[in-house]
Amino acid sequence: MQMETVTLSRIVKKYIPELYPTLTPKELNTKIVLRDGEHQLDAEDVIEIVQRSICEHQKYSLIQ
Repeated sequence: MQMETVTLSRIVKKYIPELYPTLTPKELNTKIVLRDGEHQLDAEDVIEIVQRSICEHQKYSLIQ
């Protein structure tokens, strides 16, 4: 299997396009490295990738 690097926007557009408008441009441009390539993703994997990406971008955000 080959590792593959894709943007979060590519994953979201393909698997859960209804979430696309809710993500920020910074989140959408996040580079994601897929160990076994995009063709091995399932729905649970996609949700986990999106959740972790959002958390990573919000980690240093100050909520007011």
